[in-house]
Amino acid sequence: MRRLTWIKARNAAPQYIRAMHRLPLTVFSLIAPTLAGVGVVIGLVGGLTSGMGLVLSAGAGAVVALPVSWAVARALSGPPKTGEDP
Repeated sequence: MRRLTWIKARNAAPQYIRAMHRLPLTVFSLIAPTLAGVGVVIGLVGGLTSGMGLVLSAGAGAVVALPVSWAVARALSGPPKTGEDP
């Protein structure tokens, strides 16, 4: 009986880890287009009217979305549990 409980607990961990990897990806799918649009608007206000300049502005916004989405996902997951790294 004890062995079955240990196996269930061991198999539950990968599901939790997979769920925690999905959260930053889901948040990134919402934040990246927003920041890419903000990058395009900043580029237009700054006087970039060429296609390449606007694409680079959108790319810069999407790159900035990577750490932002990670931080938002970390804040959404709640405070760390006892015994985990902060």
